[in-house]
Amino acid sequence: MATIKIAHNSPSHANPSELETNIAQALFDLESSVSDLKAALRPLQFSSAKEVNHHPTNYERTTHPVYPSS
Repeated sequence: MATIKIAHNSPSHANPSELETNIAQALFDLESSVSDLKAALRPLQFSSAKEVNHHPTNYERTTHPVYPSS
């Protein structure tokens, strides 16, 4: 159910990576358990997530959000 946080038009939606699945689950869990954030998190989706290694001990995780059209 958490994969609804991955945009439907994204290639990641059909076959998400472990990182994308974890991020989608975390967003879904926050939306489900924190009532103050529910309205803000409901429309939020992302198209992909990547982990970029800069050095063996230094890396970053990036997500690419999808902005809803108004």
